[in-house]
Amino acid sequence: MRRGWLLAFVLAGCYSPVTELITPHVEPGVTLTATIGAGPALSTKALADGTSDPMTVNASSAFLVFGLVVGDDASGTSGTTMVLANQAVRLTVTPTSRAQISVHANGQSCAATSAVVDLRPDSNGHVDGDFDGSGDGCTFSGTLKQIPIDR
Repeated sequence: MRRGWLLAFVLAGCYSPVTELITPHVEPGVTLTATIGAGPALSTKALADGTSDPMTVNASSAFLVFGLVVGDDASGTSGTTMVLANQAVRLTVTPTSRAQISVHANGQSCAATSAVVDLRPDSNGHVDGDFDGSGDGCTFSGTLKQIPIDR
């Protein structure tokens, strides 16, 4: 009786590694480059998650961690909606905006209190852009190049 119960338990909602293998996955893209203050420019791969609103763009390596929440543009239009419709968007980051950005590089961190982020999607499901901002006693800047958008 025990074997039957165990078999029923295992078969009733099992995790299938086959499903994971055949499900399409979007791999992180070409390059996200960022600099904090006068520090060196560091690069890593990034991925935009367009499956939620607001969209996020994230990147991480041993020396660079980046996070962007794609909020609304100046008119109040969802930046996610614009990017997914292949429209360029300019985001203004403030402490109260839905758009947020932070950079952590070489042991330094800078969460924006003020920033401008320009995103330029292409028709191939990627986004390019640049960003420039400041936080409490810090500044940062950088670029996004051919970052894939997971839809």
